[in-house]
Amino acid sequence: MGALAAVGVVLVLLIVWACVSVHDYLDPAMPDVHGISTSAEVATADRAATTRLDDALAQVRTAVPWMTDAGRSADDLCSTNDNVAFIGERRRWAPVSCMRTSAWFGAFDGSLPEELTRINRALSRAGWTPQATPMDELFRIDQTRMATASPSSGRPRPAYAYGSYRKGDQLLHVEVTQLPLAPFSDHSRIAPVPATAPARPAPNEASTYHREYRSISLDSLIGRAGGENRYVLGVELDAQYYTAPVPGASAPTAPPPDRGYACRTGSGTCVGG
Repeated sequence: MGALAAVGVVLVLLIVWACVSVHDYLDPAMPDVHGISTSAEVATADRAATTRLDDALAQVRTAVPWMTDAGRSADDLCSTNDNVAFIGERRRWAPVSCMRTSAWFGAFDGSLPEELTRINRALSRAGWTPQATPMDELFRIDQTRMATASPSSGRPRPAYAYGSYRKGDQLLHVEVTQLPLAPFSDHSRIAPVPATAPARPAPNEASTYHREYRSISLDSLIGRAGGENRYVLGVELDAQYYTAPVPGASAPTAPPPDRGYACRTGSGTCVGG
């Protein structure tokens, strides 16, 4: 009896071990996002990226001295995500990667078409090369398209412009709106992105960690701009500055160049680099 009991215990243990092994294989543990995000290695890479983006935005600010400084925003996020193509497939976690997005906002008045040309020239003189069609020309194209649209479409002609400019490996995203429509926002009073989101704690989850989350509410943007109907220029830069090494690899994966958006919100036209 003792021998049979011992065999039974061994079988149970083997079954438990097999079940745990299968579970661990199909559903491996998530990477330690918080631990990696707060590591000294990430902090060092983050400081370098922050300095680089802040210096570039300061150069843009200097290039448009006639504008009122309306504020800054930043979203510095480290994250991972899983990928399961079909039921029963092993879950795969992507390496933790960190990206910083920094933005600056400036307010101005005047004739919008003329001001867009002025902004385009100022950015070009500062070394930022338009990607494809310059912002002022894109605005004229959009306005012409809207003017010839069917009146039954109910679509107003928006005071909205966008563009994309490159200097070296940095890609500058540019949007100009008339308040209360804010740059980098889909709706006039609803702001889903850090640029104009209501102030709130960083929305951290198990798979994400915000090293910095600095937003500007729409009311604050309007107040600093000096009026609800002024035009606002938003310029945004981002950099993926860290990717954790893949287990078993000898070195961290090199981060790619700064990404470009495939499309900007609100226009229906795709731009980017």
